[in-house]
Amino acid sequence: MSSMAKPKDGDESVMSQITSAIISTSVFKPNQGRVVRQVTFFALWLLLGLALWLFAAYLLDWFRGNEVATYVSAFAVGGVAFWLAYRSVNIPSFTDFLIGVEAEMRKVTWPTKKELIAGAAVVLFVVVSLAVLMFGFDFIWTAIFTWLGVR
Repeated sequence: MSSMAKPKDGDESVMSQITSAIISTSVFKPNQGRVVRQVTFFALWLLLGLALWLFAAYLLDWFRGNEVATYVSAFAVGGVAFWLAYRSVNIPSFTDFLIGVEAEMRKVTWPTKKELIAGAAVVLFVVVSLAVLMFGFDFIWTAIFTWLGVR
């Protein structure tokens, strides 16, 4: 008898979920969380694209100026990055999280333009007031320490 617990039916580890989601071609819960999935996909693709841009500069040095090999390698890595970004939004646990995010975002009460301007004005007033107050304290303490000869 083994001391290790056997996994229950349907109880997959996170790594096996990620692996099966990356290899799979199906879309998990295709009609739910569409907008937030698209935004997440494009954000991931942008991050991977920026990393690929830096990687291409590294490849130019590595291939010693052979631009064809550089661009073929960058294109291949870009294709893999696109696939990983596309498939990552279909990992079941991550997809459920994104669906939950979209459901919560629909419940948010967004401020009107007038409320937004009023709130921004309050924040700016408080920030400027605190900056003036801090400047005043700094000026006074500098004068006191200079008068005492500490500074």
